[in-house]
Amino acid sequence: MIPLIFALLAIAPPADTTALVESVIAHEKAELPKRQQYTFREDIVKRHFDKNGKEGSTVRETFEVLFLEGAPYRKLIAENDKPLAAAKQTKVEKEMALEKLRRVSEKRGGMFHRVVKLGGIAMLPTFYDVTAKEESLQGRAVWKLDAQPRSGVPTETEAQRNAAGTRRSYWIDPEEKTILKEETEFLVALNGVQPGTVFTAEYQKVNSDCWLPVRNTFKWSVVMAKFVKGRGINETTFSGFKKFDVDSSVVFDVEK
Repeated sequence: MIPLIFALLAIAPPADTTALVESVIAHEKAELPKRQQYTFREDIVKRHFDKNGKEGSTVRETFEVLFLEGAPYRKLIAENDKPLAAAKQTKVEKEMALEKLRRVSEKRGGMFHRVVKLGGIAMLPTFYDVTAKEESLQGRAVWKLDAQPRSGVPTETEAQRNAAGTRRSYWIDPEEKTILKEETEFLVALNGVQPGTVFTAEYQKVNSDCWLPVRNTFKWSVVMAKFVKGRGINETTFSGFKKFDVDSSVVFDVEK
């Protein structure tokens, strides 16, 4: 029997998920320019573990995402909850100055044109078999899309190989067709990243305007050059969202 929450708040997802996936992709495309109008603070905690699973070093980084010539730019402002050392601060300011010059040189007609990728959801129609079911997420009725890599699809680019080697899940708001949460699990080793590595992102609506990422978790295991091994968890939180009008345009791109 369908749980009462779904009976009251949602309808069953369609058996044919093609139209549903396309509607989510369309919503993401509409959201991206809105997201690009926000500045925010980004706090990252990086925890590393030894071969026995014991937690070793922990590094904290804080970034300010601001506008530089009309487009977002991540500026490191603190490490381990402390202001940057003088030498590091000088390096950060130099890098930002160089990026500013690069963006000024790329301006056309007084506007900076940004290329924004639609992300993994855009890979679903070609590279994944998708099923949908009803589920509950934080007390609300949602549709969960489970995407398994489709066998027999030729892969030529790195993005296509990543699609063939990862399983993806998306929790979708039935009304707005927006992504509330997404998860990517590595099934095979890709560029040193080992099977079992999982990336999760969560989104919330900000200022009744658009859906923005509020939390990312990356549980990773890597092997590089057959000798360097590592495991860890990176946790990122986003806060302090502020909206601005920007003098730039968005050019969409899809991973190929």
